[in-house]
Amino acid sequence: MRLTRMLSFGICVGVMLCSMSAYAATVRAICNVPAHLVMPLVQQNEPFHVFIKAGKGQWQPAEYELQDGRIIFHLQPAKLGGSDIMLLLNPPQDLDIYDNNPPALTGLKVDARQLPTESVVHLGVANRAPRLIRIGAVDAENALDLTSVSAKLDELAVREKNIRIESTEPSKATVSVRLRNVEYGRHRAIVSIPDASPQVNALQVVVAFDYVDTTNFLLAALADVKMRTDSCFSNYEILEPLNDGFKDLTGVHCQNDVSWASAEGPGDHWVEVTLPEPKTIKEVTVYWAYYSGAYHTSQKIEIQVPEDAGWRSIYSSPKEGHPVSRCTTFRFTPVKMDKFRVFQHSGGGAAGRPDLMWLAEIEAR
Repeated sequence: MRLTRMLSFGICVGVMLCSMSAYAATVRAICNVPAHLVMPLVQQNEPFHVFIKAGKGQWQPAEYELQDGRIIFHLQPAKLGGSDIMLLLNPPQDLDIYDNNPPALTGLKVDARQLPTESVVHLGVANRAPRLIRIGAVDAENALDLTSVSAKLDELAVREKNIRIESTEPSKATVSVRLRNVEYGRHRAIVSIPDASPQVNALQVVVAFDYVDTTNFLLAALADVKMRTDSCFSNYEILEPLNDGFKDLTGVHCQNDVSWASAEGPGDHWVEVTLPEPKTIKEVTVYWAYYSGAYHTSQKIEIQVPEDAGWRSIYSSPKEGHPVSRCTTFRFTPVKMDKFRVFQHSGGGAAGRPDLMWLAEIEAR
């Protein structure tokens, strides 16, 4: 794990402790004028090896003094050729400090599918999202820094417990990343595997995919679906946008040609959907209105089906509500039905407008 800490002194020098790993300690200094950098030493053992460089220059021996449990560096940006200065303290003998090459990709598999060893791949369009990415990596110059392996899915960090590392040699490893469930749409996973070089070279593998719906019972082009609502916002009386298949909102506007909105006021809001014939349905997806850079994700939703003279809930939102996102899929035990409704409890709308229900599309499968 590479640790980062920022210190500053005066107006011309900033210092960042970039790493204190098993391989070496590195310090980054931003310095525009000659300066002295003083740091405490836990141990003052001789010999003490320190290297310095600026920007993309080469490492060279650094000027320093050892005094009373402190190390004093003499920073001269003009002589070094730059103000962005790196210091490398006591690198181990087997560390190649001149290594500027990232680890090489030796294998890539997604679920059971073997893929070409390319750092950027697109899996294409499918009605099933990938769950497991396996990557083989090797470094010719240095060991891999396996404590700093990381992964993101749509810019959100994958939890450490979902990243598994197998390695029998310091310079080789297989990294497995288990992905979380995703909503329909475009997605991108990025896995980063760095080496122990002070330059922190990293292999980055990008896996992109489109998770699409292929069994939507509500699409207007496929079925004569009827809808009705509890109310409508002014000039939002047209309901056809709710199942026209158009979901790529730009956020510039979100009027009744691309969305529907309820009246904005206290009370429950709902959309009732009637199918031309009974279907066994296991999930309902709602695409939320997108306007002014924000998705209007409702927080208190139920999916209900008719029962006797009333309605029975087959899905209820969790107490914490739903993450704000392009769409939300409500999953439940499969039910055969010809009618259901998306029901928003009073005050259960998006955080900014809790008394409004604002939808762009409804799907069921």
